[in-house]
Amino acid sequence: MSSNSCGGAPWTLAMALDFPLSSFVGVDISPLFPEERPPNAAFIKCDVHDGLPFPDNSFDFVWQAFLIVCIDWQAWREKVMKELIRVTKPGGYIEIMDMDAMVMNPGEIGRKLNQLRKYIYIYIYMLGVAEFFFLNRIIYIFRIDELC
Repeated sequence: MSSNSCGGAPWTLAMALDFPLSSFVGVDISPLFPEERPPNAAFIKCDVHDGLPFPDNSFDFVWQAFLIVCIDWQAWREKVMKELIRVTKPGGYIEIMDMDAMVMNPGEIGRKLNQLRKYIYIYIYMLGVAEFFFLNRIIYIFRIDELC
């Protein structure tokens, strides 16, 4: 399993501890990785815009959280999403979790965030993805067979 934009790696570490027979790899542009880690967890510093350092069809499950609002929408759609699909095995899954909040009485930046939110929904709808809502977060789960 791969965790894209893992930051300080709480999800990667929790999963590695809960599932000791599986392997987990976290990647992030900033090396904020913990020094102590379970033997089934590894971390790699990389910029997903430059491509992920894994062969095609490497992972059964790829997880990304709270990255969409941190990068350019076009780059996410044209580069990052394609990379996530590329490294996921046929029949594997990609889970993308991000904020689902509309800015009320937005200024210039708030309008841009609301517009980004709209683009994400349109793109996900075009892919035919199932949507799961939980409080103020939205989780998209992609099955690779359905995207290819």
